[in-house]
Amino acid sequence: MLNSAKNRAIEKYADGQWGEKALNTIPKAPPRRVASAADYQSTVWMKVADTECRLGFPSDRFRRDVDPKRENVVIHHQRYRALIHSGASGAQFAPVMQPLGFTNLYEFVSSVFRTTERDIPRQSSMDALQRHTVLLDAKLMLAPVCFVDSCIEIVRDELQGFIVGDPARTTNLNLLVFIESKQQFIDLGVIQETPIQMSDLEELISVLKVGSTKSAAANRRLAGQAIGSDDLAAINAADRVFPATVAELVRSTARLEH
Repeated sequence: MLNSAKNRAIEKYADGQWGEKALNTIPKAPPRRVASAADYQSTVWMKVADTECRLGFPSDRFRRDVDPKRENVVIHHQRYRALIHSGASGAQFAPVMQPLGFTNLYEFVSSVFRTTERDIPRQSSMDALQRHTVLLDAKLMLAPVCFVDSCIEIVRDELQGFIVGDPARTTNLNLLVFIESKQQFIDLGVIQETPIQMSDLEELISVLKVGSTKSAAANRRLAGQAIGSDDLAAINAADRVFPATVAELVRSTARLEH
């Protein structure tokens, strides 16, 4: 019975396309340590929608978008622009994490990113296999498209996260920044304007400031903010899909408890 279930799981994930490749990609080891840059006085603060977080950037290197509808969503550097939006949150994933024994969102996502399709045959019981497939489903949901190119775990003082993608291979990259105190990921979708290197992303991490807003309500997107912007439309589309996919993970996790 267990072997048949393993075969069904392998068949489910072995689509030969992005999914299988992503499921067998894991973060490079060891984590890359990034030193904090020297403090700077003039800061561009960006409120992160649907969170109580804000990110700060040095104003001599970064500027807001000129469109008021995008001023808290897009930040510009001379060589790239970054789309800032909320990622996975502890509150959102608590119904998935708790039955699996996780209390910290970062530990959960780190475990998800290290779960692979090729380890399905090594599961020793039906419970272990069910747990493994839940983590694989979460990986398909949480791993950005460029995950197959590269994933590097980064650590900087109080910040942790992942650089996803290889600037030498793809124009679009992702920086997933974890805010421990909020149990919240912030996603920065980095789009190259001119070719950049991994050192540019490390520099971005080194100068990044994290702050808190007074209330989540003050951080909501303005009505109609996505109008006229392909970038914002893509963010809003992802926001609509995310809750439904989490709900499906919750249903899968619930089966572990029976």
